[in-house]
Amino acid sequence: QPFLDAYAELGTVTHAALAVGINRSTPHIVEKRDPEFAKAFAEAREAAADRLERVAIRRAEASSDLLLIFLLKALRPGSVGANVGV
Repeated sequence: QPFLDAYAELGTVTHAALAVGINRSTPHIVEKRDPEFAKAFAEAREAAADRLERVAIRRAEASSDLLLIFLLKALRPGSVGANVGV
């Protein structure tokens, strides 16, 4: 669980493994052998992605029209630039 918590927070296997003192290949080995860990690993990956998405949204709102366009295209693919060739 400490690795999964670190991964959800830090967003990379390498940094999470360093934080908890394990080899970066260990989670991938365990993932292949343990379906419950694989599920928890996927959930931690989603939590990390959600955290990054929140950061991206804050940055887009504050200062980046281009980032805002990419986020909108991801969330609503047909709505952004549909009539202007973007």
